[in-house]
Amino acid sequence: MRLRNQVTQLFASRCYADAVAAFNSTHQISLPRAEFDLLYASFGEKHKAEDAFAEHVVSLVSDGKLSELDALFLSKTDAVELPDYDFWAIKDGVVSRVLKSYGLGLDADQTHAVACPSMRALIRARAGSGKTRTLCARASVAIRDEHLDPDHVLMVAFNKPAADEVRQRMRKDFGCPDYENARTFHSLAHQLAKPTKKLLFDEGKHPSQRAQSGFVQSLLERILNPAFKELLYQFFRKEIEEVERLGRDLAPDEYQAFRRSLEQVSLKGGRVKSAGEKYIADFLFEHDIPYTYEKIWDWGTFEQGQPYKPDFTLVANGFDFILEHWAFDPRDRSALLPDEWGVTADQYRQQIARKRMFWAEKNITLLETHGGELAGGREAFELTLKERLEDAGIRCQKLPDEEIIRRVFENNFQISRMAEQFLQFIQRAKKRCLTVDGVSQLIAERRTQDQRLHLFYQLALRVYREYESELAERGAMDFDDLLRQATDEVIRQGADARIHLGEGRFVKIGDLRWLLVDEYQDFSELFYRLLSAILQANPTIRLMAVGDDWQAINGFAGAELRFFTDFARYFPGAGEAKIATNYRSARSVVTWGNRLMNGLGPEARPKDGALTGETKVVDLGKEWIEFRSGPQYEEDRKRDAIYFGDLPEGTNPGMAARRLARAFKICIRLFLLTKTGKLLLLSRTKHAYGMELGDFRNRLVGVLAAITGEDRQILRKKIRVMTAHTAKGQEEEAVVVLDASQTSFPKVHPDNLLYEIFGVTPTEVLAEEQRLFYVAITRPAETLWILTEGDTSSLYIKKLMQPASIDRPVNATPSSVTAEPSALYKRIKERIDALPSVAQVPK
Repeated sequence: MRLRNQVTQLFASRCYADAVAAFNSTHQISLPRAEFDLLYASFGEKHKAEDAFAEHVVSLVSDGKLSELDALFLSKTDAVELPDYDFWAIKDGVVSRVLKSYGLGLDADQTHAVACPSMRALIRARAGSGKTRTLCARASVAIRDEHLDPDHVLMVAFNKPAADEVRQRMRKDFGCPDYENARTFHSLAHQLAKPTKKLLFDEGKHPSQRAQSGFVQSLLERILNPAFKELLYQFFRKEIEEVERLGRDLAPDEYQAFRRSLEQVSLKGGRVKSAGEKYIADFLFEHDIPYTYEKIWDWGTFEQGQPYKPDFTLVANGFDFILEHWAFDPRDRSALLPDEWGVTADQYRQQIARKRMFWAEKNITLLETHGGELAGGREAFELTLKERLEDAGIRCQKLPDEEIIRRVFENNFQISRMAEQFLQFIQRAKKRCLTVDGVSQLIAERRTQDQRLHLFYQLALRVYREYESELAERGAMDFDDLLRQATDEVIRQGADARIHLGEGRFVKIGDLRWLLVDEYQDFSELFYRLLSAILQANPTIRLMAVGDDWQAINGFAGAELRFFTDFARYFPGAGEAKIATNYRSARSVVTWGNRLMNGLGPEARPKDGALTGETKVVDLGKEWIEFRSGPQYEEDRKRDAIYFGDLPEGTNPGMAARRLARAFKICIRLFLLTKTGKLLLLSRTKHAYGMELGDFRNRLVGVLAAITGEDRQILRKKIRVMTAHTAKGQEEEAVVVLDASQTSFPKVHPDNLLYEIFGVTPTEVLAEEQRLFYVAITRPAETLWILTEGDTSSLYIKKLMQPASIDRPVNATPSSVTAEPSALYKRIKERIDALPSVAQVPK
């Protein structure tokens, strides 16, 4: 055994003479001659194969033939002991030399991605890491190295601006002045399918959204017969009955975050924060008792100047009444509150006592309910509520059902809201290639016990069926139909399927050599089927997909992250690389992004020499706005009056006006500190501090113009405001994230769970909300301010404010190869390094 091991090691080290000498000088019973000869022959053949392979590699490297190197890699047999990562490292050096000869500068990560020798490759690209540059470099190298017609390299993006950017950069920066074949998926599908039907979508960043929403809303209004209205009314009345069941599937911290950010929608159309508050709001609406939800009452400097917003302000018999729904029974000394609330149960009881005293001093009746009274269910709670109201002299006469339903549907909010939900249901179904009957079967197999879900499925299936019928009657199709038709066309024609380029030009699928996909994290089943059909029609196409799983925020449109996370399952034998250096943002911005996403994948790196930058959380409540009367405050009051707009002199502004004024003051202070004089404001929704974002910007511009004297039109170009969703791909020197509160980031709506049938879970809803916040905080180049208020801060703020010790040192070098190089790699590297004018292969 010892002789066999010794001889084997000598053969493996190419020491043939020593192996023969050891065999001849040793008693050979333990290693028969025949076995020795077999070892000699097998190692000899193996080393001949490796020598031939090495010779071939060195020859191709010397000639700079990248595509032939890849072909050699793909044909490599097990007899050649060169791990894939070693071959990739060899190619890195060659690609680096080729890129330099083209005048293209890429960093080590980007070069490693371009060098990927696999037929299928996924590139994980963090925010600001140059994914478009990497895609364009890969396309440019392929065109030059393989002497390709540029039309044979297809680059696909999800929106028109991205496709246009790719096309322009290929022409201007990457030496392909005639490059044309960059397009959106819907453009590709249109060219493949050549549809004759009218297309129901809008051009722009979000294909089909406006046209389809209007289409579904008009459809909904048409089918709103009494029976359908009754079902919708029952749906609106339902709370999520399975929240507690869902809680069993979540970790405790996730469940608390889910419950804390969950909002309900009342029959009146407003959003409330708990099931108990929804019961109350619905009861008041059904009994024609006017109310205002969370009306702000000014209690001066009480409670450290924080606004007081009692749950419900009622008007009955010509008087105000206040109705507070406490979290627990104030008399229960054993009741506790979650740690995330930021107050103890005793502190909460003290707040209740102060609020009782506050209303007593104002001589306003305070009515009280509490969470413990929900234990008996909705009907029992409503009886308790009715008794409390009637004891206070408030008449409770329920309106007839017909009148309630009429009032519900007077409110266009409910119609437009349901149109959005039904459209999302249809889009999710179509993105998963499910017909009406397919969804119906899926629902039957799941058999939900949740009455709200059951009602929604009934309604959504009816709308989906009507939607398809109406499209057929109009001779129209939507974007998803177009994709499906394009897929069918590729399957039918195979390699002969044509992509029409205009002016009589076209390229056949069989002629394509490269397909590069941008924003791959937004893929869906429908996109995947089109891509698979193309690859099946032409298996020789090289595929490279690039995306950022930390920026996957389009689940509402049917995107599924599984195509990214399980890339190798969908494309066997795929290679994977990452580009992680953030060239956009300062070091502190990159650090906060990594803190937020800690443990969820490869981290981003700041570029060498990156500015430190500024990242901070700004408490709105601590920004003082002077409004007090008195001569000692006059100068400051006049200075700050500008933030209140047209508030008459001597008027005491309410808390809502003060919050808005504080937000303006903070945004203006940052604007005046910027170098470029540009500012990007981001919000979770289309509203911030009680105003629509467009109005918020206009008011802000007006205040700023009054302060600086600068022209309003110029200022409008310098200050942008948008939602976090639409900010993806944007960047600015300074960014303000508005209203980063517990109910904004994350913002969990009960309607999210209507799509459980499509695999939507509370865990994934929360994960996507976290990714959305990551998108928001990674937009700035230098300065990030996040606006919060008191103890209502988003749970994500806590992640950002963790001690700096959690920040691991970020490796400044790419993670391409860390394993010990193989012997064959070392031999090939020595020969390559000896070649004239060849960049050294990385170690």
